[in-house]
Amino acid sequence: MTKNAYVYATFRINLFGDWLSFSYSFLQNVLAKILSINNIYSSLKLGYELQQWDYIYFDFGRLLRVLTVFDPIELENPEQDWYYNA
Repeated sequence: MTKNAYVYATFRINLFGDWLSFSYSFLQNVLAKILSINNIYSSLKLGYELQQWDYIYFDFGRLLRVLTVFDPIELENPEQDWYYNA
């Protein structure tokens, strides 16, 4: 399991290329999925109030997946963009 996690993490890190691209992609992911994160958080609070640990573990896994699995952002070249070259 550790070897598979290492290979997957290395693949994901190499997909972004540099730290700036990773941070842009992370922020875009969080902003795009803010409603999903809010719903999962509400579900986590409800599960904690009802002491339903299976629901808490499931929702924590969902939250972890939403925050960690995202694609790199695609940046356009300003010289080819119609907005900059009107």
